[in-house]
Amino acid sequence: MRGAPRARFGQWLNRSRRVLLTLWMVWVVSVFDFYFTLSEWGTPHFVEANPIAAWILDGPPLAVAVFKFGLLGLATVILLSLRRHALVEWTCWLLMAIEVYLAIRWFLYFDSLASGKPHPMIEMPP
Repeated sequence: MRGAPRARFGQWLNRSRRVLLTLWMVWVVSVFDFYFTLSEWGTPHFVEANPIAAWILDGPPLAVAVFKFGLLGLATVILLSLRRHALVEWTCWLLMAIEVYLAIRWFLYFDSLASGKPHPMIEMPP
């Protein structure tokens, strides 16, 4: 009795799907980054490290959303259209690593606020 062969894990999770998965993770972390940025903007202890984002944050929150998610959307369209190339997969993993780094920074930021102790990774030089 021969049935249809089972799809192996490696065949199911091919490059295109790995690109989709990493881009989905980038979007999820980006939404959290956006929320935390807007919630902390204007507090005396928050300093935006990105000078372009700091300039845009002086405007309405909609401008920040259009800037952040417009660029992320454009990058997503480009990466999805080229998702079968190995370089695109590496690029998506790099984007995910950057987003994980941002998530760690946010964790350390909120941890330093809760503990009252400054952390050298988030402390801005004078």
